[in-house]
Amino acid sequence: MASAISPALPSPVAPVSRPVGKGGRGAKRVLPGFGLTLGYTVLYLGLIVMIPLSALVFKTFTLTWEQFWVAVTSPRVMASYRLTFGASFLAALVNLVFGLLVAWVLVRYKFPGKKIVDALVDLPFALPTAVAGITLTRRQACRLFYLPPDDCERILQELEDAGVLARNTEGHIVRGSRFLS
Repeated sequence: MASAISPALPSPVAPVSRPVGKGGRGAKRVLPGFGLTLGYTVLYLGLIVMIPLSALVFKTFTLTWEQFWVAVTSPRVMASYRLTFGASFLAALVNLVFGLLVAWVLVRYKFPGKKIVDALVDLPFALPTAVAGITLTRRQACRLFYLPPDDCERILQELEDAGVLARNTEGHIVRGSRFLS
């Protein structure tokens, strides 16, 4: 009885040869410098993000449970929780309603300026959060309109006294969160 695989036929699992480039390291990569870029990114992430985060965790481990509980339930911290989650919830609700409306109109209807509205919808995705936060501050608002700081502060105070502008309030934070989400 003959074997199922003939010695004249090539093996079904033949080794695949890779094209050899310079220095015998393989073919040219599609992304040159990927290793260096990845290394730089990991180093940057480690220095800027992971070291402060690990310091926060290690500092927390030095506290007793009682100290930790007092720290996370102090009145100021509880107020910050309420403000953060409340403003985020309100911003999400407003964005849900208006986002659904704008998406519906953009998909269903043709109108002049549709591409501009579509670009304005995409703006918060293209704009980094830090840039938006800086733009929403009053100092940048003054520079945007080329006003001297004293005049700008006086105008902003008059608008606030008239009830037109609300700075450093929950409404101000909700408006900023609406833009960023």
